[in-house]
Amino acid sequence: MYTRGNADPPEKRREGDRVKTVAIASQKGGVGKTTLALNTSLALARRGWRTLVVDADPQGAISLSLKKELKVAEGLTEYAQGLRPLAELVLPTRLAELSFLPVGGIKAHRPSAVEIGEPVFGNLIDETSAEFDVLILDTASGLAGRTLRALRTVDYALVPMQAEPLSVRTLDGMLQTIAEIGDETGLQLAGVVLTMVQSRDEISLETVQEVWSLLPSEMVLEGFVPRDPAFLRASAHGVPVSLLSRRRPPSVASVFDAIAAELEVRIGLVSEGEDDIFHLLD
Repeated sequence: MYTRGNADPPEKRREGDRVKTVAIASQKGGVGKTTLALNTSLALARRGWRTLVVDADPQGAISLSLKKELKVAEGLTEYAQGLRPLAELVLPTRLAELSFLPVGGIKAHRPSAVEIGEPVFGNLIDETSAEFDVLILDTASGLAGRTLRALRTVDYALVPMQAEPLSVRTLDGMLQTIAEIGDETGLQLAGVVLTMVQSRDEISLETVQEVWSLLPSEMVLEGFVPRDPAFLRASAHGVPVSLLSRRRPPSVASVFDAIAAELEVRIGLVSEGEDDIFHLLD
């Protein structure tokens, strides 16, 4: 069994509960999937949830976003091949509640050639259930191969959708696939997150309105990700956007705390309406 330490789980989560598993998935590329995965994971960790981010994209998008050296780090690929135990592959971060599993396999220059089947994802979930509260998988765009197998293994799918007309056309197919998988495995839709929203662009705002009118309100998260140059700066520096500045993080960083707050209710980390009240005095 994987072990990282003896940290006590949050009181809200009962001992023995299965880790909550979420795949960030999109049929279309370039919609901000990795940005959503990385920054939401950090927000969940800051809210006290022991979070493991798994780079399941053969291109290693999160690995490259965090640190250039991670492009040669071992990770999920080596775990799938049985070359290294999970405990030697999971990387801690400076935030105790947040850990990271790189995509791995880059040394062979062919990570996509390694088949990672449902049993691998299932074993990964089993091995991390005792040590983590949330497992976030960043997957490759599209609904085939490794991404499809991940979706067939996890509890929830979180779907980023760029606020532009083409993305709306792919949404129906994405939701239909999730529903079909759900009929077989129990996969549930955690929600759709609007991304790259441009408040001063008429087409972008019309797309947002169209999504809200097409889908039931409970399917779309209230929190959304705006298009902001801070994301490009964060990627260039290899950090989540909230860590661009210790003294004054970009204001856009706060959107991920809102998304994390919604997500923790949607995936059952806390109950809807549950209050976590903190008193200044006993």
